[in-house]
Amino acid sequence: MTGRNDVPDPTIPPPLTTYAQNFEDVLLWRALREVEGGFYIDIGAQDPVIDSVSLAFYEHGWRGIHVEPNGHYADKLRAARPDEEVVQAAISATPGLIDFYEIEGSGLSTADAAQAERHRQDGYPVRRSSVPTLRLADLFDKVAGREIHWLKIDVEGLERQVIESWGEHSARPWVLVIESTLPRTQISSADWEPLVLARGYRLVHEDGLNRFYLSDARADLAQRFAFGPNTFDDFVLAETNYFARPLAGEIGSLRARLAEKTGYCEALEKGRADDRIYIGHLEEALAGARRELHEAWQTGRLEREAMEAERAAIDGERAAIESERAAFAGERAELGRTIETLQRHIAEMEGSRSWRVTRPLRQVGRLVRRLAGSAS
Repeated sequence: MTGRNDVPDPTIPPPLTTYAQNFEDVLLWRALREVEGGFYIDIGAQDPVIDSVSLAFYEHGWRGIHVEPNGHYADKLRAARPDEEVVQAAISATPGLIDFYEIEGSGLSTADAAQAERHRQDGYPVRRSSVPTLRLADLFDKVAGREIHWLKIDVEGLERQVIESWGEHSARPWVLVIESTLPRTQISSADWEPLVLARGYRLVHEDGLNRFYLSDARADLAQRFAFGPNTFDDFVLAETNYFARPLAGEIGSLRARLAEKTGYCEALEKGRADDRIYIGHLEEALAGARRELHEAWQTGRLEREAMEAERAAIDGERAAIESERAAFAGERAELGRTIETLQRHIAEMEGSRSWRVTRPLRQVGRLVRRLAGSAS
């Protein structure tokens, strides 16, 4: 789980995702990572994902055989791995049928009646059924000629029977992973180990739950089992991994919060979109108002120009009238002066001696003009 850049380097393979409950897949991958398209046998496979030792290999192109007597898990394996073979049987040296005790909702199902009784006393529901048996030698015959890169045996207390059913078969898987403690305890149950060593294997690692054995023919891989899984193995935990399960609730809560925040952000974004539409309408209305204002201003400007022209014309007419009025006043003043002169002349004439001497003659002249007018 070394640090990596945000942008993945295509030349560097992605980290291994570990699903196994005790990192068995990490250790096996460290030893066998150069093998392409490898093959495995998983006895006591149980779930295709939860605590699966094989899933990490399956994701990297490996294929194999699963042995699982529990019908529920056998069906899950078939559904999840349609391109692999699932053998629904128990591995035993005794042919025929065997009692099998299913411990529902757990990986504790077993063909060991004593183990089943202990689980029952501890409150686990136990259901008995009959399942067929198959010898390990027969299983090896099914894959005759194929290299078996690892074989895992996890059968809740019946490991010895599985190893004994190997018989004289010549198959030699590269690595054996065998559960070596009593179920739900750290008490060793590896009384079968001499049978393994006698077949040309040596113990190369213990992890507190399992023992890892390496074929003498693959002794060059021994150093790869010297240490337990560590940061240099470059792996990440699957959400279903045993060590990640305590975080599952928190992860679920974070996902719920993320979904809530995502919904809130989507609502905000929708609100922003609605606001943008509303602002667009406002901008259109403002642009229209500006156009109307400009048109009104233009109309007002034209009206003002017309009014100014009309006012200028009126002012011109007013000036002309004032000019005429001034001229008329001058003429009237001149006429007044003329009348005064005439009146003065008349007064002077009437006051003269000649005007008085000729007065009778003017009177006779007026009488004659009246008579002449009457006669006509």
